[in-house]
Amino acid sequence: LIGGTLAFFSGPWAFVVGFVTGFVIYAVLMKAWVLRAYPQAEITSGFDDRYLATSVDRSWAYEPATGFTRVETKDLPDNPTGRGDL
Repeated sequence: LIGGTLAFFSGPWAFVVGFVTGFVIYAVLMKAWVLRAYPQAEITSGFDDRYLATSVDRSWAYEPATGFTRVETKDLPDNPTGRGDL
């Protein structure tokens, strides 16, 4: 609402004023309010490898007994089984 109000009175630069104001207010509220109320483990862990989707020579593999695990690419089976629901 603040960004929209400022944009309304800004004339030809309304889109810039509205966007920048909205972005700054969003960033401040996320840092000051939302992230404090709902901490995210992937950020508070110091960006631990557990939260990377993939990295060099590693991939995610699913085994019904153990769930998802990260494995090296060379250890992936040559003929992986497909999903049962497809």
